[in-house]
Amino acid sequence: MCIGYVGRIDIDKGWDDALIGFAEFKQKTNVALKFIMVGSGKENTRKNKLIQDLGLEASV
Repeated sequence: MCIGYVGRIDIDKGWDDALIGFAEFKQKTNVALKFIMVGSGKENTRKNKLIQDLGLEASV
């Protein structure tokens, strides 16, 4: 199953909420999940760090 986010990776665009929500959903289900993000922006470095902090490197 794939879940996606399309948009700028900038402040107040919700990309971080989407990642956190995905991490929580992934923990509560046994379904193989992938999260596809399309976009870039000023927060790319912060996005990459959050992906690592949430342990989602293999899923995003």
